[in-house]
Amino acid sequence: MIEDITNEEWYKKAKESDVIVPTVFFCKIGQVQARLTMYIEPDPHGDGTGSHAHFHTPLVCPKIKIVEYPEPDRCKVTDSTCPFWEPVGGYQRNVNTRKWVYAHRFLHQVSLIEFYSTQLLIVSFKSRGFKVTQNLPEFRLVDLIKLLRALEVLDNATCAEFDNVRGKRNRLTHGPEAYHKYQEKVLYDLSSKAEKLASFLSTKMSEVGKQ
Repeated sequence: MIEDITNEEWYKKAKESDVIVPTVFFCKIGQVQARLTMYIEPDPHGDGTGSHAHFHTPLVCPKIKIVEYPEPDRCKVTDSTCPFWEPVGGYQRNVNTRKWVYAHRFLHQVSLIEFYSTQLLIVSFKSRGFKVTQNLPEFRLVDLIKLLRALEVLDNATCAEFDNVRGKRNRLTHGPEAYHKYQEKVLYDLSSKAEKLASFLSTKMSEVGKQ
């Protein structure tokens, strides 16, 4: 399969413009030789447009400890994020800042869930012949879930998923430091789950509107 891909013309064109610059250095933290490579892909699709151009900085070091995604690679010596994992010490190097980003992303997606739930409710009422204005009462998410279930727009399993997300949202909004109590992976998974549910509602709204 890999051989088939490498024989493709687009793949050859994509690789033609790649730039790979390896840099070997001595890491004083681990007292070892390490290699940081700048891998630039100016035209990864090989179509000459440069769409999705990006770069990587993979690190090869005997003192690196691979941990569970999404946490970045950790140094075995310090047991903290490797300082060479990202240039200039960006926010990804601080676990609490990463947690904040995932928590913020999760809460943003829940806001989208509330918006899409309201729109789905309006579309569902209209598809049943009810005259509905856009000035609906401001329903809480728990009410929106119950109403959509009563209209048989959502099934019990889906409603349970939304209810679980709602409960996590309530816990996170009880205080500005609440996200510290969660593991990084949990917050990442929550943000991913909420994003999928928001996308599901958006798609469902289109489907119901066509009925």
